[in-house]
This record gives sequence, C-alpha cells and structure tokens, in this order.
Amino acid sequence: MCQQETSTKIKCDFSQINVTRKRTEIDDTKVQEDAKQILKELTTSSEACTKMIPLVTAMATGDFSGLDEGNPETKSIKEAFTRANTAERESFKEMGLLLNKLCVNKDQESAAAFARNNQETELKSCLVWSNQFTQSFEFNPVTGIWSSNEGPKGTCGVIYVSTFSQHADYKSLWNYTTQKIVTNRDGDGNALLSCSHLDERKFEYRYNSKKHYLNCQIVEFSLF
Repeated sequence: MCQQETSTKIKCDFSQINVTRKRTEIDDTKVQEDAKQILKELTTSSEACTKMIPLVTAMATGDFSGLDEGNPETKSIKEAFTRANTAERESFKEMGLLLNKLCVNKDQESAAAFARNNQETELKSCLVWSNQFTQSFEFNPVTGIWSSNEGPKGTCGVIYVSTFSQHADYKSLWNYTTQKIVTNRDGDGNALLSCSHLDERKFEYRYNSKKHYLNCQIVEFSLF
C-alpha cells in the first residue's frame, strides 16, 4: 500500500512472501564429510542407536508396544504419528531402515547413505518466510519512474535500489523492480547470513509474473 506525501514523493508498505528451494543439488563432498562425523559420534557413544531406532520404527509402523508408554517422549511421538500423513510415515520408515543398517554395519558406506538421505529430503523441501518493509520513492518527471535509493545500511553496507515503472500498454499497472547492492562483502552480517552470502540479484514483479516450478513436497516455515 502506498501513500502520497507530496506531488513527487510516496511511501509504500510492502508484505513479501518468499518461497525457495532448501537444496538444489546433492553435495557429494558434504555427504562424505557428514558420514565421517556420524561414524565418529557412533564410535564415542552407542546411545544414538539404542535410543533412535525404536523411536523411528514406532513412528513408521504405529506400533508403540516396545516403548515406555508412561514416558512423555513416547506420548509426544504418538501424537506426532497421529498427525503424520502417508508420505511422512514413509519418510520415517526409510530413515529407520537406514539408521538400522548404519548401527549394524558402522561403516562409511552406511553412514554416507544416511547422510545422502538427509540431502535428498532437502531437495524436496522448500523454505517459506515473510518480510515486511517500507520504502520511500521520488518521482522523476523526465523518465516517468518512481525511484527509491536507501543506504548503505548495516555492517554489510547494503544499498536498496527499487523502482516503479508504468506498464507500456496498461497505464493503470506498474512494474516493481528491486535489488540489494552489498558494498562491504567482508562484513560480519548477522546470525543468519554473512555479508558475502547476501543475494544481489535483481527481482522484477509484474501483474503477469511467470509460474515457478519448485517441486515442493515438503514445506518448512523459516525466519529467513
């Protein structure tokens, strides 16, 4: 929503919803690194195998007879099982089989299969997060474009550049374009992202935006 402050200035409040793939490809190097870490943890403690296999198996089959019914953790698992759909139960079953194989063999191959399964799940997962922000625009009578240029801000020195340009054929419609420009990529950033990982792509929003196919079988709500 935009409010006109003067004949050449407006202030706009935005509500943005973002949907992104959690992972775009399998990282084989990380699979092997994670596998080594998993084996290291199994070597130092067998608690993971002793505790996790019965829990995951119960979630996959719905058979909680082997668990302590008076345990609050068992109660929580039964509630989660009740809410789980068929796809979720299949996922738990697959995880249980891989975990069982890992605990029996305790080798790199089994650990890598378990680690790869985690990445394959991320390939089917999408992150959804929302963001609210305000921008001020000034009108350029020569170009006919409303422009916003704010910053640099924060330790990353981010400059936010956005425009509203009128549609060539439909004068009642406006195209919105926005981009972050990071002037200090060596900065610390925040707890979620370093300055070097901030997205500097230009985004264009139109009334007839194209469809995006992300293969989101799993949806996770994220802070960022």
